Amino acid sequence: MIAQRADTRERLAGVVAAPFAALIDLVVVGVLAARDRTAHLGVPVTRYEALEVVLVALAAGILASALLRRRVVLGAALGLQGLALFDLRFWGFALPFVAAGAWLVARAYRAREATPDPGVEASGAATRPGPVGANKRFTPRRG
Repeated sequence: MIAQRADTRERLAGVVAAPFAALIDLVVVGVLAARDRTAHLGVPVTRYEALEVVLVALAAGILASALLRRRVVLGAALGLQGLALFDLRFWGFALPFVAAGAWLVARAYRAREATPDPGVEASGAATRPGPVGANKRFTPRRG
């Protein structure tokens, strides 16, 4: 359906957000790894590498969904990116991603509600195939 596709403004938001997400991911993971090395918290470096791979893959998903014009997928990916940054305690970076994801999902919901269903008439009643007649199970009493 045409309402499920992202328009130019939403697509631009995703294309702009994806490189920023990847850059922020690299900076955040670098800061976390440096903070762990200085505090000797004992977290293996491989965990930070895995986190970096997952976050950069999420940024690639943001770019792919923006290029494919998938509004709900783009909104979900932006929201997940924001939640991941929020969970890492980088709230200043997280809030724009969560807000953009919520904006896209809300627009997708409004667009879906605005499109009429093909099986519903203008009055809101569903169409029934065939003529409306008496119920065959009902047998009136005589007498």
